[in-house]
Amino acid sequence: MNGKVRLAEWLSSLYPNSKVELEYKVKATNQRSDVMVLHPSGERWAFEFQCSVIPGLVWEERHQLYQSAGVKDFWILGSNLNDWMMSDLPNYYLRRDLERSIFKSYDYVCYLDDQRDNEGGFCFNILRGGTLVTKTILANTDEFACHPIEIVSIIDDEFWDERMLNYYADPVHIKRIEHKPTIYSLVHQKLLELEKERNVRLEQQRLDREEKNRVKNNEFYKHLVHMRKEQAQLLTENEINLFKKLCIKHGYSYKTLPGIFFTEVKNAHLIKTPPFVWQLWVYDKFIFSKKNSKAWVPTIKEEFKKLRRTGYLRIKSFQYEQELFNYENYIFAPADFIDYLSEIGITKRLSRRNSNYHQIMIDKLHPSKTFQESIFIEWYAMQFAPNQYPPDIPEKVEVEWDRYWKGDF
Repeated sequence: MNGKVRLAEWLSSLYPNSKVELEYKVKATNQRSDVMVLHPSGERWAFEFQCSVIPGLVWEERHQLYQSAGVKDFWILGSNLNDWMMSDLPNYYLRRDLERSIFKSYDYVCYLDDQRDNEGGFCFNILRGGTLVTKTILANTDEFACHPIEIVSIIDDEFWDERMLNYYADPVHIKRIEHKPTIYSLVHQKLLELEKERNVRLEQQRLDREEKNRVKNNEFYKHLVHMRKEQAQLLTENEINLFKKLCIKHGYSYKTLPGIFFTEVKNAHLIKTPPFVWQLWVYDKFIFSKKNSKAWVPTIKEEFKKLRRTGYLRIKSFQYEQELFNYENYIFAPADFIDYLSEIGITKRLSRRNSNYHQIMIDKLHPSKTFQESIFIEWYAMQFAPNQYPPDIPEKVEVEWDRYWKGDF
């Protein structure tokens, strides 16, 4: 009786313009419904609160009688039949003949806790699944949970609440309700809202990352500027003269020199002359105006030795004897620089096994428009050097890189 009264109160609140009666008799079939909702349109809804176990055939007979009388019947089982709420190891299958029959017709089984003394104890547990032989619900999940009866409504002949909306708001689950237009529309709108929330969340995360990286990126930019100033102060008179001569030839200045000439390649630490001097020299002697020709690395090494002997290249001296081997490796720096250029696309290695031959793909590099652009080019190009680990590259650095290479050569 508690359950019947509670159902009647609930249905009266859902449909205030309809008449709700207890123990309503359907004369055509001689059935007495626990609760009947009489809608102004003439439609009748019978609610049966079944607390005792009856055979499935008996349920099917009663169900068919309601249909023959034009009555839409809703069957709700007492919580005493809900095995899923009584065990730490719930049975995921519908064992009772009664439950299997209801599930076969409605694709769900609904339970109502009829104990008035329990706060919030009136609830629906709605089981969903494709067939009887598969797991339909798991304990302790959002799909298997108490739903206060006050928040449950009936839409498209379905028991419905916000939890079911969240359950069906999934590209897989929504397919099950395509034939129910009202519910499908609600769920589709929910999916749109979730997508909008997701996009807003992702955008906020992006903004948060940018804000977090802003200070770090500013510090890295200042670091690159500082390194250039330090390197410029280390130039000898011979290196200054060589650098000025090459800049005049190619239309560069210290501030507009392309940033790719400032990268510390593998063996560059063995050379005391700042990278932008000897790398510009390599470009001038072996890359400039030699498109589609081949650069032979051994020749570059020999010329590099001559550059040192003429006083235009300095190498670092080492205090410890065990570093003498590294001392001789400075001649590999120009080869590393050529390999670095091949990663950018200025040259192309002609053999995977042998790095001595490179074809010149781009033979002219125009000056940077601004000092900032030159710094950004250096920043972006660092990722192509195997021993350089720049921080995350900001979008504006990528934009400047793309813009530089789209310029006229």
